[in-house]
Amino acid sequence: MKKLVLCALVLLGMASLCKGDTIMIDNYESYANTLALRAAYPSTANVTLTLSTTEYHSGGKSMFYEYDNGKDPWFAKAEHQVAFTPEQADWTGTTELSIWYKCTVKQEPLQLVLVDAWGINVFVGLIGTPAEGDWTQAVIDLTGPDKNGKYLTAAELQRIGRVDIVFTAKNYGAGKVYFDDLARTVVPEPAAMVLLGLGSLGLLRKRK
Repeated sequence: MKKLVLCALVLLGMASLCKGDTIMIDNYESYANTLALRAAYPSTANVTLTLSTTEYHSGGKSMFYEYDNGKDPWFAKAEHQVAFTPEQADWTGTTELSIWYKCTVKQEPLQLVLVDAWGINVFVGLIGTPAEGDWTQAVIDLTGPDKNGKYLTAAELQRIGRVDIVFTAKNYGAGKVYFDDLARTVVPEPAAMVLLGLGSLGLLRKRK
């Protein structure tokens, strides 16, 4: 009976670890002003970015994203570099990508695009058209297929260089959205979890 209880406790501990850790990519708190924010999102198309201190999901700041897809190149994009070293580019174990948004003017479908260190799109996560309303969290499953049916490979996860916030052209109109708390979730590798469980059981046996 004691063995079953101890095993159950170990499994529960492993399950809790499987929930993953949240790694913040950008919560917009570090920017002193709009110029600093725009410097972190230097390559944009049909977008005007502003640092907001009046609307935010957490902390005291967010990014206000105004776009107009009614003109060339007929889509809106803000690029954010997330890796400056090989270590930062390694997203091994990342299972989800999430962002909070508050839409004030609804218009176009939203997607988050993962771009590798060489500038190649490796995953297009479709969120859908944000509805007007309060703060909402969009969560993209990186373990499943993307918009185009493509799966991320282990090699691609090791070289993520950029996250693009994109509004594709469907209605060719303008919209306004606040963004906050762009983050990713990392879950320990299964092998590490198994070793952790076996090690825990070994320690328990030694105590007998």
